[in-house]
Amino acid sequence: MLRWTARCIGVAAALVWLVPLVGAVFDSESEDDASPVEAVGVVGLALANVVAVAISLRREGLGGRILLVTGTLFCLFALATAGRNHAFAAAVSGGPFVLTGGLFVLAARTGPAPRPPSGRGVP
Repeated sequence: MLRWTARCIGVAAALVWLVPLVGAVFDSESEDDASPVEAVGVVGLALANVVAVAISLRREGLGGRILLVTGTLFCLFALATAGRNHAFAAAVSGGPFVLTGGLFVLAARTGPAPRPPSGRGVP
């Protein structure tokens, strides 16, 4: 149950950040008020978190530790650059990744993921 909760939250958070990242690639006439440093920071940290989620799906312990680091960095970046509601910005940007990383680390400590039956012979 812990593994599937981590996977669902992680994939959902990654998809939430992938949509604007892909949109930004195709939006050539963006008129944002954000500075280039903020844009590069958000894109870099969001991509790092998405890659960490992908790693977590294969290697829970390693990916979970990476998610804890990158999610915390994303929270700190949001705290430093948010105009208003710093706590909300940190919770929305990096919070799901920190939560997912913690769940993956806990899942890795409980042992390997159960494998489905091979279908050969009697189990």
